[in-house]
Amino acid sequence: MKTTASRHSAVELRMALSLLRASHTRVLIFIQALLWLLLIGLAWMLIASAANEQHTRSEVLQKFTSAAVSAYTGSLPDRLLGVGLLAGLLLSFNMMWQQSHARLRVGIDGIHASMPGWLGWSIFKQTGGDWQLRWRDIDSARLEAPKHTRRTSQGLRFYRLVLTTGKDEIRINPYVWFNPHGTDHRMGLRELFGTGKSNARRIHDAPLMQLLQARGIEVANMAELATSDNGEFQLGSHKGLGLQVVLLFVFGGYFAVDHFMLAPYQALQSVPKLPFLVLAMPALVLIVISGRGAPKLERAAVGTMLLAAMLAALYPAMLRYNAVDAETINATYEASAGAYYQALNQELPAIDMSQHRGEEYWQQFEAGSLHNFTLLRGSLGIYQLDMTTLNSTVRAWYDSPQ
Repeated sequence: MKTTASRHSAVELRMALSLLRASHTRVLIFIQALLWLLLIGLAWMLIASAANEQHTRSEVLQKFTSAAVSAYTGSLPDRLLGVGLLAGLLLSFNMMWQQSHARLRVGIDGIHASMPGWLGWSIFKQTGGDWQLRWRDIDSARLEAPKHTRRTSQGLRFYRLVLTTGKDEIRINPYVWFNPHGTDHRMGLRELFGTGKSNARRIHDAPLMQLLQARGIEVANMAELATSDNGEFQLGSHKGLGLQVVLLFVFGGYFAVDHFMLAPYQALQSVPKLPFLVLAMPALVLIVISGRGAPKLERAAVGTMLLAAMLAALYPAMLRYNAVDAETINATYEASAGAYYQALNQELPAIDMSQHRGEEYWQQFEAGSLHNFTLLRGSLGIYQLDMTTLNSTVRAWYDSPQ
């Protein structure tokens, strides 16, 4: 891919928020949303299992969200923390908005930049703000490559094009600037996770680099970096990390389907924590061994997500195991306010349907009305509610014209 420029025309480049092409970025956002759903489900499971058995799920949720509520009604430190978190979120959105409106205008006389001032902070190592650089003032150009992430796709964020003008230096990340009216040079998902060009080659094909080349400005160490980057790491070519990605989708998919879609059982007590510890230890060994030879960033990211998926998948699997040889208990419960049901037999745990997908169905019953539920108690020693028949009843109620 080449970008050419006429000596009598100007090209306006925009700063991208993602290393991926626009269409592929949407797919990646969808995948990230699914992973966040997986992590949120794991967090909810751990909170519910850590709660006292006498507490209902709604009480656990209330305790979990009390910190957020105290940001408005609590003490001064709590309010300051809440304001700080909100300010940080707004600042992040504002920075993304400013970055999306940054422009580089490459014309006949030079480069005109309109960039957020915070890009000039030392942690970003770029030249921010509004500035102008004439072609005749450029003495030399070189490309700085990151030391630890050069061979990863994320390393593209840390390359810097350094344009020297006398004693001053202009520093720009050349890869993130794209031509909205030309071919999108950024990566696709296949290149992000599989084989592809080296980072140095991707930098070379970036529109800004092509425009500089058209003006006769050569990057001194471009050929050297292209040679040293030939051994670039690719996630899809690493068998260990490839296996981890497959396992991530297997365990994550099972958890999402069995826990959120099928939901055949609802635990009424805290599940044992020992199985999670027993699974975590060999899982960590597998992650460490299979990740050998991969960069630390990819190894840590994929390994962390896989461990979370495995622990999350263990929860619905434990409920199914507990139901294999479980004792069936048909119990009568009395309804109370808020979709909460108390067993007439005080030895049985209460049932809280306020967080169930059919909350409206369970709240329709008057306090004091009696209902029959099927409970299971298996080898794990915990009570769980058999939802197979109840789910069908709730779906039929929602599907009815009334």
